[in-house]
Amino acid sequence: MGEVQLIRATAKDLYDLYRLQVEAFTPLYEKYHDDDMSPAKESIDRVSWKLNTCPNSYFYFILSGEDIVGAIRIVRDYSSDDDSIMHISPLFISPKYQGRGYGKAAIEEAFKLWDKTRTWRLATIKEEEKNCRLYEKCGFVRRGKEERFNDYMTLVYYEKNIDIEEKKYA
Repeated sequence: MGEVQLIRATAKDLYDLYRLQVEAFTPLYEKYHDDDMSPAKESIDRVSWKLNTCPNSYFYFILSGEDIVGAIRIVRDYSSDDDSIMHISPLFISPKYQGRGYGKAAIEEAFKLWDKTRTWRLATIKEEEKNCRLYEKCGFVRRGKEERFNDYMTLVYYEKNIDIEEKKYA
């Protein structure tokens, strides 16, 4: 894997973004049957709202060279009036590119891009151990809260706090 870039998605990218999201999340949907919250089952209108209308919501394609390998959405915490608290919701990699380090690289690029953010938050499926390990490798810590959604799936919440002074010398 080479370097990755995060390129902001715009309204003209809606269909590509939507197709990528469905492709990336369909295997998880088939495993967990989470009709109520799976991004694979999200309507294109909902994705359009997140991309074009939702305040403080930013989608980025994850590029490796010329290839779009995935996408990440960064959302300002609604309790914050600045960028000090941001959420990753969601991060997804095309199945053909998974397991190659693109997720970790995308998170590191997001940290650079949003360099004034002090607290990062996200949720993931507890049963997806590789996802949990990825976030833990990136410095996220479980916050203890868990939500059981069905017989197969539990959401766990992570947080990473960044010392801004340390960033200056990195």
